[in-house]
Amino acid sequence: QLPLVPKQIYNLGISDADAYSKKTAGKVFAELDGAQQDTLLQKFESGEAEFVQLPAKLFFSYLLQNTREGFFSDPIHGGNKEMVGWKLINFPGARADFMDWVERGERYPFPPVSIRGERG
Repeated sequence: QLPLVPKQIYNLGISDADAYSKKTAGKVFAELDGAQQDTLLQKFESGEAEFVQLPAKLFFSYLLQNTREGFFSDPIHGGNKEMVGWKLINFPGARADFMDWVERGERYPFPPVSIRGERG
């Protein structure tokens, strides 16, 4: 366990990711094409990439977990704009009850609803 808060993990991880990217691909991570980024992300996830300031796997795990949280978060919290993540997977959002649909094995027919009552 490291004595770091998430902001520090991100700052150090982004710095190390860019340094590793420059060393192995000649450009910072954001300048790489999608395939190159995917390759590096796989190396971060597996720990094959060696970071200087913290383990690459740790940085990747924070990045993945926070991405999942953003994907499923309510737009009231500033992410998942227009409920795009929910629409992508047909998630109902903050509806009071949809459990009867879960057991039907059918696609849920209604748009997602945010905490504010906005409909997707």
